[in-house]
Amino acid sequence: MSVAAPRLRQMTHDAEEPVRPSREERDPRSQSALEDRVLAQRFLQARERGATPEMEAAFRMLLLRYQERIHKLVSRYTKDALEAEDVCQEVFLKLFRKLDSFQWDSALYTWLYRIAVNTAHDYVSKRRRRPVQLSDHVAGLVGSTEEPAGFVRRGRHEGEPHEPLFEKERAELTREILAQLPVQYEQVLVLREFEELSYIEISEVLECSIGTVESRLFRARARFRKILEQQYPELLS
Repeated sequence: MSVAAPRLRQMTHDAEEPVRPSREERDPRSQSALEDRVLAQRFLQARERGATPEMEAAFRMLLLRYQERIHKLVSRYTKDALEAEDVCQEVFLKLFRKLDSFQWDSALYTWLYRIAVNTAHDYVSKRRRRPVQLSDHVAGLVGSTEEPAGFVRRGRHEGEPHEPLFEKERAELTREILAQLPVQYEQVLVLREFEELSYIEISEVLECSIGTVESRLFRARARFRKILEQQYPELLS
């Protein structure tokens, strides 16, 4: 079996040797960070003056910048649109209340991601469930050299057409495997492979070193592949 897009093919190689973050990943998103800071200052200054319309307008702009990304991230944990909305409301309520405590020693969105990850994890833990909404990325976790993205190939006879593993099945397979990983491995895979955060951004979100991020990714990918080999060997044939 062979599958998936070039960047996800790298995940198999990464299970053999950790990859250092690139120079591009270390470059700050200065323009975006500056815009965030301007909006945050506008919000805080308006709140201090009691200028409610200005305060709400500034916060609404911050909300629009990150609402979609945070909802997408939270949905991977709740696997339910209504529950994701509830968690998102809690995340942005925390942002509203705590923005004045942010020290600007990292990008605002990584701090917001940290709040979202912790809030979503706490929410799911209280339900005693660990659902994660992931799509066809399971394909890339098992290696790829030739096949187009989005296909997981079943065993087949010579000359028979390829049979795709449909989206629902791929999502279910991914959830089953991710649910067997330790939480710290699940989190780092979601942030790197599905949210596409850089190593340094993940380290800020999870409040750990870049070396720890590398180590967790290496072990998470290896564990994912091992589970796949043990429980779904037909997908590797």
